[in-house]
Amino acid sequence: FTLTRAGGWFDVLVNGGGAVTLQFQRSPFQPLTRTLFVPWNQIVVLPPITMQLGDDADNFRGSGAHPALALGAPSLMTALHIARPCMDHDNTVLVPVVLSTWMPEKVGGLAGKSLVLAETQMLQESIRIPGSGLHLMYRSSLASGYLSRVVMRLTHSAIPPSLVRVHVRVEIEGSVHTKTYEADPNLTHTFAWNKRNVYKQKVYGVAQ
Repeated sequence: FTLTRAGGWFDVLVNGGGAVTLQFQRSPFQPLTRTLFVPWNQIVVLPPITMQLGDDADNFRGSGAHPALALGAPSLMTALHIARPCMDHDNTVLVPVVLSTWMPEKVGGLAGKSLVLAETQMLQESIRIPGSGLHLMYRSSLASGYLSRVVMRLTHSAIPPSLVRVHVRVEIEGSVHTKTYEADPNLTHTFAWNKRNVYKQKVYGVAQ
């Protein structure tokens, strides 16, 4: 068993490389199980969990519980009736496109050359060490404060009239970043990452 953090997140340490089944329990809700695959040495984020009231829901509502927790509360039912479902859209038209990103394994150290990578705003310089066949490599991406950037195009020049908002959700190393935009043509989003996981630990190499 484990308790949540202040924000409601669970932290569970498990053995990776296989399927893991989690069970959620809280009175007066029905127990809920979720099974997911956990790769080796990775942090996996579960989608939000919604629990349902059990058979004793009537007794719970009649025991003087908080109105917000009662399934039949008028305020909750009114909110459910007013909410409108999101209309279906053509995914082939609204599919997001990554405009620029940097894959570290694609860029090598070119001896005796200096490079400026415009997409990542990174400077790379190679200085030869006298009396040897070695070069000293400098990359500004290794400096303190550098942020890895990914530019995404969320919408194209034409958008459907029914599109009202665009929601962006990025998960990387256990951290979840969300942002909401008003629907506009040619909408872009720039995601900058400080190369640290959800526990503020430094992450090296390629992250997922």
